[in-house]
Amino acid sequence: MRRLLLLLFVIAIKMVAVAQDSYEPFLKEGKTWKYSHDNPFTGNSYMYSVVVRGDTVINDLTYKKIYDVSSDAYQYALREDGKKVYGKFQNSDTPKLLYDFGKNAGETVSEVTDKDGETVVRVVSVDQVKYGDRLLRRMKVVEDYLENDEVYDSNYSTWIEGIGSECDLTCPFRYDGNYNNFNSCWISDEVLGDITLFSAPTAITSIKDIPNAGHRRSVNSDTPIYNLAGQKVNVSYKGIVIQNGKKKLVK
Repeated sequence: MRRLLLLLFVIAIKMVAVAQDSYEPFLKEGKTWKYSHDNPFTGNSYMYSVVVRGDTVINDLTYKKIYDVSSDAYQYALREDGKKVYGKFQNSDTPKLLYDFGKNAGETVSEVTDKDGETVVRVVSVDQVKYGDRLLRRMKVVEDYLENDEVYDSNYSTWIEGIGSECDLTCPFRYDGNYNNFNSCWISDEVLGDITLFSAPTAITSIKDIPNAGHRRSVNSDTPIYNLAGQKVNVSYKGIVIQNGKKKLVK
């Protein structure tokens, strides 16, 4: 049992090191995002995809060009500066900040632009989700607005590094009239993520993420139990399990 705990600790340390040092770039040549559009009022429903294809220079800065896959029409340009993603649209002379994946919980981003212009975004929480062998940073964010000198929560969203938000690529927040939903993202034959990332459980990156690690935890046989791969297991399973959304170390 000591060997098992030591092995878990070593794996956790390696995962933490990789997670802290790595960042999933947002813009890569050939990277493709697929979305669905489902309007419940008109019944209009279809799928569409956009792809990164080529470079362009705007005001001495290099941007990646984004094309609609089906029509092969140029849509807009995106630029990545560190962990910030900017958009340059054909109907605007000023680049707009869409995402800042480098912020931590409690911090704010005052430059993010939604459909109404610049807004103040507050990071509510940050965790990580696993897709394949990659750990991706996931951020819960909210728009704050001011009314009568009081700050109110306006609109919640989820951002995932390398993916964007759960709606359109250029929409950091969903708004009324936006019926687009993220479906998947890939480059060449490698799928980089899909819709499950937005609801997936937090990835375990260290032993401290496991409640009461090192102590025996009982599990209720009447409630489904899953391992970290998402497979259903029985009460005799040893190791890290997930039950009722909580991680437990069963010895």
